[in-house]
Amino acid sequence: SDIDDPHYRDVINNACQHTNLLDLMANNAYGEDGPLAHRGGLLTHTALTLKTALGMVETGREPSVDLRIDRSLVIAASLLRNVGYISALKLDGTSFILQDSANLLGIRYLSAMWANHILISTESDLRLTIPEPKKLALQNACFANTIDECSTIESRIVLLAHQFTDEIYNGRSLYDKHRTI
Repeated sequence: SDIDDPHYRDVINNACQHTNLLDLMANNAYGEDGPLAHRGGLLTHTALTLKTALGMVETGREPSVDLRIDRSLVIAASLLRNVGYISALKLDGTSFILQDSANLLGIRYLSAMWANHILISTESDLRLTIPEPKKLALQNACFANTIDECSTIESRIVLLAHQFTDEIYNGRSLYDKHRTI
């Protein structure tokens, strides 16, 4: 695994094994309309977000930049940032429709709830304790919707990679009205 941090590695491995995370992503859309509103759209968006975020991490490791970036957090957060779409969308024939939960709570909140559930399940299943700062950093990266809401450089990287992926697929960001950069 490319996740060096044992806590984040445990979280992602547990999510993949016990919730079949990658299968769920492969069977869900990213949004109810647009170019990724099809089975596999969520996994496609997640993969490009991860690839973009890792490129940003490598740039941050250049000697002239000298940033301390937790690559493991960036990977885990990129994988979980949009996991809320799994419960937000329902396949109705050949198209996906937004569930009431998404309308009431929003994707960011649903993703943070999923991330929190995965964290709790990992601690319970593996009988370990994930340090609180690591949990908070992961939750923030899943929930932050603007640069001002990001509490870490890793959260900013994941948000910007996510927005860049939206730009590529939608020609605009889904969060243009919230953009602060």
